[in-house]
Amino acid sequence: MGRNWAIVVGINHYENLRSLNFAKRDASVMAAWFQQEARFDEVFVFTEDSPPIATNPPIPTQPTFGHLRRFLRAQFENLESPLLKPEDNLWFFFAGHGNRYKDRDYLMFSDSDPGDVEHTAIPVDYITQRLRRSGADNVVLFLDACRDETSRAGLGIGEQRHQGVITFYSCTANQKSWEIDELQHGSFTHSLLQALRIQGEANCATVERLEQYLRYQVPHLNARYRKPAQNPYLQAEPPYKMYFILLEQTATLRDVEPLKFQASQAENDGDFSLAEQLWVRVLAVSRGDLDAIKAIKRIAVRQRGNFEPINSTSESIGSLSTDRSASSEPAQKSFVQRQKEHQQNLVRYEQAFLKAINREYPLSQATRSDLTLLQQSLQIPNNEREQIEQPILAKKDVENRKRQEEQAERRRQQQQAVTTNSTTPAVITRQKFLKWVGLGGAGLVTAVVAGKIFISNSPESTSLSSPESSPLSSPKSIELSPSVVLTPSSESTPTPSPKSIELSPSVVLTPSSESIPTPSPESTPTPSPESTPTLSPESTPSRRRRIRRVSTDDFPDDSLSTRESYRRSYRRNVTNETETAAALNLESAVRSKLEANIPNGHLTIAASEDGTVTVSGTVTNKDELGKIDTLPKQIKGVTKIVNKATVAPQ
Repeated sequence: MGRNWAIVVGINHYENLRSLNFAKRDASVMAAWFQQEARFDEVFVFTEDSPPIATNPPIPTQPTFGHLRRFLRAQFENLESPLLKPEDNLWFFFAGHGNRYKDRDYLMFSDSDPGDVEHTAIPVDYITQRLRRSGADNVVLFLDACRDETSRAGLGIGEQRHQGVITFYSCTANQKSWEIDELQHGSFTHSLLQALRIQGEANCATVERLEQYLRYQVPHLNARYRKPAQNPYLQAEPPYKMYFILLEQTATLRDVEPLKFQASQAENDGDFSLAEQLWVRVLAVSRGDLDAIKAIKRIAVRQRGNFEPINSTSESIGSLSTDRSASSEPAQKSFVQRQKEHQQNLVRYEQAFLKAINREYPLSQATRSDLTLLQQSLQIPNNEREQIEQPILAKKDVENRKRQEEQAERRRQQQQAVTTNSTTPAVITRQKFLKWVGLGGAGLVTAVVAGKIFISNSPESTSLSSPESSPLSSPKSIELSPSVVLTPSSESTPTPSPKSIELSPSVVLTPSSESIPTPSPESTPTPSPESTPTLSPESTPSRRRRIRRVSTDDFPDDSLSTRESYRRSYRRNVTNETETAAALNLESAVRSKLEANIPNGHLTIAASEDGTVTVSGTVTNKDELGKIDTLPKQIKGVTKIVNKATVAPQ
């Protein structure tokens, strides 16, 4: 098995370009994968805080133009004694800004100047030439470098072809390579890590299979997080390198079939050096492969110039390669067909999971068991299942929390309304009083009309009948206006006079017996507490419950003042209700505005009657926090915004 080396570069902070968010994290996670999971022999990391390389003298690893150029010159300039062998692998990963200048691709480092690209940036072909001098035949580049100053954006990098290496670009030359805040990764690097961790038959151990996975997964991931299209692509020079094995520890015997076919082709073409390298790579995966062992022996004999025993063997080689060609082509077709079926299975599982999560949330144990059986039947690995489920579950969880918060807010408002109603004293109007004593709305109208009639016929107003002025059996009178009194009727009450108006079986409107002129404020006597009427004993129990005790405070002498007081009280009630309703409408409008623009926030909105809106809760980033200060001001009625929201910890 050959040795594996890796060089990893990730740059967030630029002196002359816009800084990036997750390039350093991409590089750190890739370096951890090389060291801990893939068990690479050497990993050189260049980030803002990486340790220096232990050479004499040590090489700093801050990702500047000078440090990278010095490292490449010190490690890979010596052609006489290369560090690696042809069967070894050398990987180069770069996450940062890229630029295309005078038809050449450049990688921009932390101190690179976009105004002087030729002297402050490193051309990609310079890097590939130095990496090829390492001696490794399998040099693989992953360039997530198509980024501009506002995002990871394509500046044309990728048009130049680089001989002798395998190059994966994060997008085409006219596209942008996007970072995803929810994942804290670039979409290309996130998909690359997922692909490298796949085990089993669906692994991405070969260059061809990794390219197919990235070509499908990156656009799918961008669409899921509502990012524009991004299409990674592969350049393999020469083309047969697309069948190289990238991950020997995860490759299967089926993965080496295309490589064996390429090795046989090279042997038949007389390129014995290339054929030997390819057969050695086959042995790295399948140590006991008899075809590879025999082929290496044949190549050794041919290289010594002994062709006599090879005549018959050459025919067998030709027939062998022909047979392998015939068998490899169906194998390649079956491989493509398997990949297509696997992608269809992923889509099928995603649809089934969406249907289940929309039907019930959280999922029951029975539903989870059914999904597990479906996963097993479709042969979907657990990491791909989690990749499908996690975004859907996260979105559903946000919707569920938002619905619970809205329900809790409605319950709180209802409880607050009940508490307000129970603590606010009820205002008794004239209409309520007449309704309680059995007159209702019609009685109110009748009382007012009758009062006007009696005012025109009576020169003076009557006062409340005193208990001492009539026997106990006589009915008691209640004054409603200067000339109208309420007299409870009884069986002993004499038949009312022609000017009396009966309003109910037990209450009669009777004009006062004395004719007095309309009183002036100075001549109107103030009723004493002793003149307060009481209900007669003949009143029924139900009537006693409906008529409350009347006092002179309820009906002062000035009836106009009484009506004006009732009107003012009524207007206050209507105004308070209107202001409360306006505050609730304003609160609802602000909530709708923020939910539409900050879908992942968990916010609580409270509005007061003076137009002050208070927003509390959490958001995912500072941009969303800033929106809270501006968006509500677009709503009519908002006078002040109190922002108590915070950014949720990641």
